[in-house]
Formats: sequence, structure tokens, C-alpha cells
Amino acid sequence: MRRSIAFGLAFFCIGLFTAALEISAAPPANDLCSGAEIIPGTGPFPYLSSITTSIDEATVLGDPPPPTNCYGGAISRSVWYQFAPTASGLYTVSLKFTATTMQDTLMGIYTSPAGCTGPFTQYVCNDDIGTLQSAVTTNFNAGTTYYVVVWHTLTNAPPPGQRDVQLKVTRVLPPANDLCGGAETIPPAGPFPHWTGTADTHIATTNSDPSGPLCSTAHRSVWFKFRPAAGGNYIIATCTNNTDTKIYNTMLAVYQNTGGCAGTNTQIRCNPGFCGTSAAVIMNLFPDTDYYIVVWDVDFEALPDETDVQLFVDRQGPPTIETIGHTNQTPTTVTFLGSANPKGSTTRGYFEWGLTPSYGNVTANATLGQGIVEFPFSRQVIDLAPGSTVYYRAAAQNFFGTSFGEGKSVTLPLRVDIWAMQPNGFRIEFSGAEGGTYEVQRSADLKTWTRLGDATALEFGQFEYVDTAVSTNSPPRFYRIKD
Repeated sequence: MRRSIAFGLAFFCIGLFTAALEISAAPPANDLCSGAEIIPGTGPFPYLSSITTSIDEATVLGDPPPPTNCYGGAISRSVWYQFAPTASGLYTVSLKFTATTMQDTLMGIYTSPAGCTGPFTQYVCNDDIGTLQSAVTTNFNAGTTYYVVVWHTLTNAPPPGQRDVQLKVTRVLPPANDLCGGAETIPPAGPFPHWTGTADTHIATTNSDPSGPLCSTAHRSVWFKFRPAAGGNYIIATCTNNTDTKIYNTMLAVYQNTGGCAGTNTQIRCNPGFCGTSAAVIMNLFPDTDYYIVVWDVDFEALPDETDVQLFVDRQGPPTIETIGHTNQTPTTVTFLGSANPKGSTTRGYFEWGLTPSYGNVTANATLGQGIVEFPFSRQVIDLAPGSTVYYRAAAQNFFGTSFGEGKSVTLPLRVDIWAMQPNGFRIEFSGAEGGTYEVQRSADLKTWTRLGDATALEFGQFEYVDTAVSTNSPPRFYRIKD
């Protein structure tokens, strides 16, 4: 006779599995020109279209001639957008930094004298720039209708997880902080960390830039002003992994200033790449002293949709720390997960842990370096008692002090060692936390559970329970163990 037995916390289940049927979906609403999604001519910009989630079902019916001057390979599956700007000027049309998951795209922009009946004249196109996703910056005329067509390159349908398309349209204007006179002010007392606004530097100039040598080439600058209320070491950065900076290669310089924009700027630090190709400095600043920070794009050409700059300013100090959680728990082991920002000072990370909220143990150290962004780390603890509740928190220490993350806990699963019919009934033996109390329950349908009683403690964290109501002729039943 077949017997089904389930144990929890070490809980064994029998489930039914059904094969998912692939059901063909309809083409997306903007598969044809007549269904083109309308991008509002007045924005607001940047404007994000709706997300097309079924590009794999799109066709190429009614498509204009593909832009072979941008891409000569096979294409398939297109979606349409329509844009009639109310103001002439420079615009960026992009699939980058959106919800688009289709990995290799082709985009063509067309005009037509008679709407969707054509003929379509190619205005501009792009295969990919900077990434495999398309973007273009171009001048549009007010009152002209432009048709944007996005294709999937290659003929195979994109796999699941790569079928979303979203278009972004941005009007490109000079940044407000292009010149010294428009420098964005960083609050003297924070709060820190502080993130500035994001400036699009596509058509920024270098007018009013400080004279004197720089540490790299310099194009398209934006300005920031900082008069710290308190002296000390500060982190000033454009790192792309903790700001909205999209420029691939930035440079920044810090100037001590007397006399404002018409006065004298003395360069005290210049950096062209601290975090990868992004610029950052860690330096001592004096209180109540005027500093100007200028950020440039090192590359000569402004790449469409890769021209944003955001500045990050923080006071150097003890690391920031987060207890992320745990993973890979077994009856006797668990791995703790944490993340720390060294804030520019050599930092070590570790975990406090124990069988009570007072902890009492620490793991080995993890070397986290001296960066200025979050650094994940983990540590495994072994030889624990099955069923134990383990309390833990992440910690990190540098020259400025020690920081602790939020306390968390995890209860390890039990380890079932024996389950077998014996002459006196069905016997379950399992490993748990020494001194623990475990209740055994039984069910015939995994819905209604009946308490049988507590397991008997043996020794060294071993427990047993014998269900004397079970015989070899009993119907299938399930068991679970709860602490």
C-alpha cells in the first residue's frame, strides 16, 4: 500500500503539477500604424509610453521600408508611436533606461504626407548606441507628425523576459546650472547624504568654466556650489551606481572660491575616474568657505540619452550598514547577508549572531575595501542545532566607528532522521533544538490537522513520536512537526 507522509517544519508535500499551455496572444495594440500610441506633443517631458508586453506577437504588416543604412540584418516584429511636437527643438527618443527588456532593437523615425497611407520618408534612425538598445537625439519641427517604429532585430521571437518595449521622449534644453551663475546650491548642513537634481548636459557649454589645467579632456559642464556649515572630510561623486548620472565618463574638479562667479577660483582637486569611469573625490573642506564643483563629460560626442549628471555629497564617517537577510538555511547551517558602504575608509564587515537576541558570537571578518557605494557581503555559520532560532545582525567598522544593522532571526528546519512502520505504530525520529518542545500533528487531506501530542525528548537534541493508531492497513496520512 502506498503511504504519503509529510513533516513540517521539515514538511514533505505531494503536489499536482500541470503543464502550462502556451496560448497565442493577440498582436499588441500598436502593432500597426493605425494603432500607433500617441506621444503628447506638449509632454510632460521626459514622457514614458505605456509598456508593450507582447512584442513576440507583433507583425511587420504595413511597415515602412526598414532603415538599412542603420542596420542591414534581418528584422521582425514592430510597434508604432506617433509624435507631433507643439514646439520646435531638440528631442531625444530612446528605449534606454526604460522598462524595455527587448535586448537588441532597431528604431526608425519617419514622416508621411498622408498619415498611415504613406508614403513614409525616413527622417532618422538608430540601431544601438552605447548599449544594444536604440536612442537618437534630433531636431523636430512643431506641427510635423513623426512616426516612430521599433523593430526586434533577428527573426526569432524574443524569449520570455525580453518582450517588453517602452519608449521615452525627452525635450533637450540647456541645463539650468550650465553656467557659474546658475550653479545648483548644495545645502550647507545637508541632511547628508544629499543628491542634487539631475541635469541633462547634451547641449551644455563650457562657457564661464574656470581657467587652468584639468586632469582630462572636458566637454559640456554643469556647476554646483557648496558652503559647508561644518568642516571635515566630504565625499563628492557622480558614481553611476548611486546617482542618476548616465554619462559614461565624467570628470569633476573642486575649486575654492573668493568673490563669487566674478572672483577667483583656485582648483584644489580634480578627478577623472574614481568609481570606474565616474568621477569622485574625498577631501577635507573648511566650514563657511565657498566651493564650486564643476562636472564635465570627458567624451567629445554627447551620446543620446547618456548625458545626465547628478551629484552625490556625503560626510565621511562610520559605514552605513544593512542587514539584508539570510539564505541557504539547512538544519545545521545558514548564510547571513549584509551590505555596507565604507564611505571611503577601509572597512571590515561581519555579523553578530546567537541563540538569543543578545547574540554573543561574531563571524569572521569580510574585507569591504574603501569605496563609496554599497558593498554586499555574506558569512556562513555551521554546526547549528536543527530547529534552532538564530538571531543575527550585520555590522561594519572603519576608522570613524562601528555601525550595526537591524536585528533579524531565522528558525532552522528540523532534520527528520527516521520515519518507519514498527510493530507498535509509525515512528518518527528527528533532530531539533535541545530543550525544545515539538508538537506532532496528523492530517488526511493537508487541510484539517489533528494534534497528536508532543514528541518525546531523547538526548543530544533528538526527539521521537510514535503514532500507535497507524497500521500497515491505514489509509494515507500526513504528519507535520511544529515548535
